[in-house]
Amino acid sequence: MSAGPAPVSVRTELALRVVCPVRAPGLSAILKVLRKSAGPVRGHLVDRLHDPPQLFILCERPEEGARALERDGKQVETETVITVRTPNRPGTFSHLVETLEAGEIEVLYSYSTAMEDELLIVLRTSDNPKAEDALRSFLVLPDPSIPRGPAGTSDRPPGGKSRRQSRKGSS
Repeated sequence: MSAGPAPVSVRTELALRVVCPVRAPGLSAILKVLRKSAGPVRGHLVDRLHDPPQLFILCERPEEGARALERDGKQVETETVITVRTPNRPGTFSHLVETLEAGEIEVLYSYSTAMEDELLIVLRTSDNPKAEDALRSFLVLPDPSIPRGPAGTSDRPPGGKSRRQSRKGSS
């Protein structure tokens, strides 16, 4: 049941990082609090392999979720991540990582979720603002902070097939 192509977007968002209790019902208790306070969960990563175990959550209202978890005695932080929504095609993540590496941006962690035609990738990088700009340029998305020229002209290549690497002071 597809309503057309998936929207393409690159955004900076706030996500939650919660220390998970080692014993049950730790994870279910956290999710119960978030279900009541933070709105829909759009992505998550449970990491019990590292000490301390952590839960990364991308949700609709992260600040409200963080406050509710703190009231419930949980150790929680908010952190800035980059989200990329794009059509789900083979090689998408690989191309995004190549773009970041070309800009000397390190991926600190990433997780994704896919539904039929859409892919949502969550990235925390060594330089989130630079990563957002690089991925926005790679996906040829309009930058809302740049005014459009006459008749909607843009400095982006037609068709959006080529990558553009910009450097300060060059044109």
